[in-house]
Amino acid sequence: MDLAEKIQLYIADDQNHCLESLRLALEDAPDIHIAGVAQSGEQLLALVANNLPQVVITDINMSATDGITATRLLREQYPSIKILGFTQYTDERLLIEMMHAGADGYLYKGTDSYTIATAVRMVVNDGNFFCTRTLKKLAQVLQQGIFRLSPKPIPPGFFVGKEKDVLLLLCEGLGGKQIAARLGLTENTVNKYRANLREKTGRPNDAMLVLFAVQHNLFNPDS
Repeated sequence: MDLAEKIQLYIADDQNHCLESLRLALEDAPDIHIAGVAQSGEQLLALVANNLPQVVITDINMSATDGITATRLLREQYPSIKILGFTQYTDERLLIEMMHAGADGYLYKGTDSYTIATAVRMVVNDGNFFCTRTLKKLAQVLQQGIFRLSPKPIPPGFFVGKEKDVLLLLCEGLGGKQIAARLGLTENTVNKYRANLREKTGRPNDAMLVLFAVQHNLFNPDS
């Protein structure tokens, strides 16, 4: 595969051994090229300003500009870039903050090579990615009452047409084309459903729609 055909990926972490682990994890992925490496949020933003990648994997807790702030700025300035959070911490508040900032997915450090490569491929194809551990963590904190399970009951007739089907397939990490094929719809129709769901739920992105589904017990990561 030519270099230009590969997924162009930037990675950011303030610890050299974490950057090296990502390099090693992805070195055998024939369709992914690590095109840039940053050790701070500032370096990451500078790299992106110089040349846009397709995907960014960023540590959450970096000195100065952290990964959450960098994600928020990237989402505002370069909405086409797909962003995966990368952390060793299990604090659910960091997960929620990263989702609010606009991340398309979330990985824990120590995740196996296959899963990391799968996450990159899924988000670049307009999907989202939350590993099983992340989804179970979300369900756990919601059940424990750290966040209310259902802030507002879903009223009758809330979902129109295939909206609920689209939402549940988003929870599986599928992108627009994949959902369209699964439901026998056009991609344009699926994207309209996604836009409608974001508007009526007040959730700015697909990652937050996943949280909405978990909050309202529409999606169970254990099932």
